[in-house]
Amino acid sequence: MNYSNNTNRKYPVAALGMGCLLMVQTSTIHAATLEEVVVTAQKREQNMQDVPVAIQAVLGEDMRASGIEKMEVLAPTIPSLHVSEAFGGDQIFLRGLGPGVNFGFEQAVGQVVDGFFYGRSRFSRLQFLDLERVEILKGPQGAIIGKNTTAGAINITTANPTDEFEAWATISQEIEGAEGETYEGAISGPLTDSIKARLALRFEDKDGFLDNKTTGKNDQSRNDLAGRVKVMFEPSDNFSAMLQYGFSDIERDGRNIQPIHCSAVMRATIASLGINEDCKLNDTRSTIDTHQGVGGFEFQDTEASTMGMTLAWAFDAFTITSLSGYAEYEYTDGGFGSYTGIENFAIDITEDYKQFSQEIRMVSNGGEKVDYIVGIFYQDQSLDSDFDLNIGSLGPNTFNRNRRIQTDQESDTIALFGQVSWHLAEQWDVTFEGRYTREEKDGHSVQFPAALYGKDPVPGPGSGGPAGVFNVHDVKDDLSENDFSPGLVLQWMPTDNAMYYASIKKGFKGGGFDHQLTANQEDASDGRFSFGDEQVISTELGGKLTIADGAARLNFSIFRNEYDELQVSSQISTATFAVGNAASAITQGVETELEWRVTDALTVTAAVALLDAEFDEFPGGPCSQYQIANAMCPDGTQDLSNQTLPYAPDYSFNGTVEYVVPLSDNFELIGFLRAYGEDEKQLALDMDPNTVQDSFTKVDARITLADTVGRWQVSVIGRNLGDETTISFANDITLFNGSYFGVTEAPRSIILQGTLRF
Repeated sequence: MNYSNNTNRKYPVAALGMGCLLMVQTSTIHAATLEEVVVTAQKREQNMQDVPVAIQAVLGEDMRASGIEKMEVLAPTIPSLHVSEAFGGDQIFLRGLGPGVNFGFEQAVGQVVDGFFYGRSRFSRLQFLDLERVEILKGPQGAIIGKNTTAGAINITTANPTDEFEAWATISQEIEGAEGETYEGAISGPLTDSIKARLALRFEDKDGFLDNKTTGKNDQSRNDLAGRVKVMFEPSDNFSAMLQYGFSDIERDGRNIQPIHCSAVMRATIASLGINEDCKLNDTRSTIDTHQGVGGFEFQDTEASTMGMTLAWAFDAFTITSLSGYAEYEYTDGGFGSYTGIENFAIDITEDYKQFSQEIRMVSNGGEKVDYIVGIFYQDQSLDSDFDLNIGSLGPNTFNRNRRIQTDQESDTIALFGQVSWHLAEQWDVTFEGRYTREEKDGHSVQFPAALYGKDPVPGPGSGGPAGVFNVHDVKDDLSENDFSPGLVLQWMPTDNAMYYASIKKGFKGGGFDHQLTANQEDASDGRFSFGDEQVISTELGGKLTIADGAARLNFSIFRNEYDELQVSSQISTATFAVGNAASAITQGVETELEWRVTDALTVTAAVALLDAEFDEFPGGPCSQYQIANAMCPDGTQDLSNQTLPYAPDYSFNGTVEYVVPLSDNFELIGFLRAYGEDEKQLALDMDPNTVQDSFTKVDARITLADTVGRWQVSVIGRNLGDETTISFANDITLFNGSYFGVTEAPRSIILQGTLRF
């Protein structure tokens, strides 16, 4: 990679290098030390500095202090991580890789909570509640963490019941931005000598941050409730049982989507309808919320619940753990395909998902010549989706629902996994790991009533649709996939405070079915319903150093990932995204992270990611609607070989400074400043220049008054103080060629927050 042609790209690296030099030169004068960060990236508790994986860990206490309540707020502060909302599933990308927009895609960035693997991106919308920490694991993690982690994994650990009584409560009032309140708290402690429990609740009631000129409301408003209860039973020193149940009820009115550019035809259309839409990226929009006379149509509702039972038996040489989990959610999204008040272009999406998983593993207790992990994993999934598109005004013979696609999918996965670490010598370890996966899927998709984009419906006896209408398609298919994903890691530990590693790993992401398939009325069995698995070979060199007499940590990684049969999604028509396998892609780069406790009062951090992510070969890439309308793609495709991947900025960074000022023996003042940003990035697969998010830098700040024993604190939190206007997702408004929409991110917000601990 060559970044020398852009001087702006040098600044984060230069600053980090100067900080490291200063730290080494002054290390002898610092008595302050950093606390150890314990992670479970390899299914056992370890010091983060001992784990040969690129990890960025964020403590739950730090997230609560900054008012970070969900994944979309955390993601911009983690270099190379992107999370954005879309109709249906969410977009989670790491190092430039992630799934496209389609119900049928598996995740490329797996989500694990308390050891349980969750198989859908929609779980990322659930609120962060009473967390211990979040670990961002970069690069393929399939051998140990779980399936479908070709780009990485998000490993979340929630707070456990405590041996002694404790409780805390936080109240937040957002006075600028999405105005409203948030209430969160937890209570924990023993119930008997062998049973302890923890209960956590969170409620959020906020207006949105976009001023809707048509409805007079602010979009998108939130009315969210989440809770979790965990009960730990420890009858002896060598056995424990953890039972947990969690729920989320998410209600959103309106959407944070708006037209960011309108063609002349679209402007004329909305003007003729009296819609007050300026077609600019700003803090206003103009969209009705009624459909066919019923209000509240533009919304998102999600109901989710999770249950888990973790049993652990400890023996002299190893521990056996059983994890039995169940999770389900049902959501409905409603909105308008024009992203304005044109009522006739309405989208209604419903998804119902259930999963059961069982994992049994045996983990050595560590410290021996050979350490190991072996286990078996099983997961059963059921997924039903219903995609409705109403374009009923486009012709005299069309129906209210011009297109409805109902798809159901069943899948079963079984995997054997293992890891063996051989301590060759005092300074050398070698680790072999692997995962064998067998996955079977069955899919069935029905589309009716057949009127596509104003075409007259096909007359006939009908088959599941309205009378007199044939189904457009009725397709069934099944997949059976087998994969072995091995890995090899070599570690060198020249001192107690330095660890270097080199790894090569293979990753695998299963294939699936297109839940938004638009097929010809004559034939829907042309092979487009299914798509194949995705493979990756990852090589990485890294190091983790504890320096300055324990006052600082400096971690780095150099990586190259080569993807074959990359799964992609591209918009081909109104609210429809085609799926398939691109030829190949390569992502490579350098990541560094520094944490330095300069003194007992001053702590600084810096993280930088430099990324080069391109399609290696993609001759059949999709064309943008502009290209199609202007006959720039005669065969309907374009060659995207050597083009940058979406969501892959050349650089991204995050830096913080925290300073504690003692006011007396009983009080202290804490100042916190964060700057984060990234280079420009493409937000659509077709490389349309109108769907690019320009480079930006955002600044957050916090000032906190607290007592010195940690019983209470009061904070003023500011996020995006420069009021940068950015979008996290964009694409064509295909009903009007040359028009585009964007998912708008939060503007400047000011939050008052108080926390009391008992």
